[in-house]
Amino acid sequence: MKRFLPLLLLMALSLSLAACSLMADGSNGFETEAQQVETRVTLVCSQECRQFGQCGIDDSDAAMVLGHSASPNLTGHDRLFSADEEVILIQRQVREATTQSRAQIPVTFFNVRTQDGAQAGWVAGWCVRE
Repeated sequence: MKRFLPLLLLMALSLSLAACSLMADGSNGFETEAQQVETRVTLVCSQECRQFGQCGIDDSDAAMVLGHSASPNLTGHDRLFSADEEVILIQRQVREATTQSRAQIPVTFFNVRTQDGAQAGWVAGWCVRE
């Protein structure tokens, strides 16, 4: 349990930051159809990615990008990807998110999979370098 505590804290922090900054669930009708692509991109724990609570550091001090297996989402993460990892971009989709001040902003999400195919999920565009 001690080994997983930092990871649990990271996920709790990311969830609270995401809740404070943005909530994207696609329920407001702005959702666009996913565009199919197959290209390589790099996941990054950039300043903007950190600011929106979409990445952090795990217990071994490795930067990790948070993802969601089922849909483009800024909360409820269930995937961890290594930052600076080159992945395959499968789809791109724009969803509208609501800021804490109730402003609506578009957020681009990327559905990616690891090169070995072991893991796939949606990550926020702030965490992708094309």
